[in-house]
Amino acid sequence: MDLDSSLIRDGCKFKMGNGNHVKFWLDTWLTGFYLANSYQALFHLSSSKSGFVSQMGYWLKDTWYWNLKWRRPLKASETLLVQRLMSDLNLAAIHRLKEDRLIWE
Repeated sequence: MDLDSSLIRDGCKFKMGNGNHVKFWLDTWLTGFYLANSYQALFHLSSSKSGFVSQMGYWLKDTWYWNLKWRRPLKASETLLVQRLMSDLNLAAIHRLKEDRLIWE
């Protein structure tokens, strides 16, 4: 099954594995909603609008660190949104050795 097919993605939610097939902003994987909709202002500022979860951070030893990139420096109000997003992201479990899985909704 091609996980990159938009037909397959519609009506599905991802169970996070390593994040290689889950689009950070454009797939339903964290809160039950697209992050692009939940955080529209940040989505527009992102320099990786179609990036995968695995491209939005890095592993250091056995710990995952988020490293989001923006097109310009953030304003104070946007920084507050990033803090809220980071709180949501801290609920995510990224698994270095597991594959992502689709769950039909």
